[in-house]
Amino acid sequence: MGLLNQGPGQFFLFAGVVLLVFVSVSAPVATWLYFLKAEAGGIEIRFGNWGYCIRTGDGGDWNCSDKSLGYDADNVVDIISSTGDVSGAIIRGLTFSMILHPIAAAISLLAMLVALTTNVCLDICGSLIAFFAFLVCLVALICDSVLFVTARHRINDNLPGSPASLSNCYWMVVAATVSLFIASLTVCLGSASARRQKRARESAAYSAAPAPVMYEKRHWWNRNKY
Repeated sequence: MGLLNQGPGQFFLFAGVVLLVFVSVSAPVATWLYFLKAEAGGIEIRFGNWGYCIRTGDGGDWNCSDKSLGYDADNVVDIISSTGDVSGAIIRGLTFSMILHPIAAAISLLAMLVALTTNVCLDICGSLIAFFAFLVCLVALICDSVLFVTARHRINDNLPGSPASLSNCYWMVVAATVSLFIASLTVCLGSASARRQKRARESAAYSAAPAPVMYEKRHWWNRNKY
């Protein structure tokens, strides 16, 4: 199909891949990328894909948890015990759903590579893979919403002044979900357009071909007249 038909789809797939890669390397890998931030008593907490980071005072060093799939905030209470119960705000079971972010990124990358081909059959596979990537990202977004929106409400209920807020990684997942949804539609439409163009070229080539010469069948008694 090529980039001519798949340009918009490739763009949105690429956008989804980049956004999900950023999400996948969030705190504690990159402290400036995180889903939820809470501040109280001069202490800031950032929750990311593989753990959390804590900083005391402005410009202080970050004290991050170990990088792992699935985490809780029990240790947070030991550091900021005077600010309230934060560990109860994080639902440990849902943190295991964070693995969906790198999985969705990998599937999106595969869909982008498959959609680059000019084979019609692979074009169809590319549109199906793009739609599957959207579904995985949608499930990740739902889990993120349940986890971090619930955590934000719980922290704000326990800590005065509404210190918790959703941050850049959450909105990146929202944007990636929208991008992959648009990509799945545009890749599918591009594939259908490519199939129509192929059929049109084949029909035009058949019409332009010279008609076969038809010879009149002669009976045996007429063959000696010429």
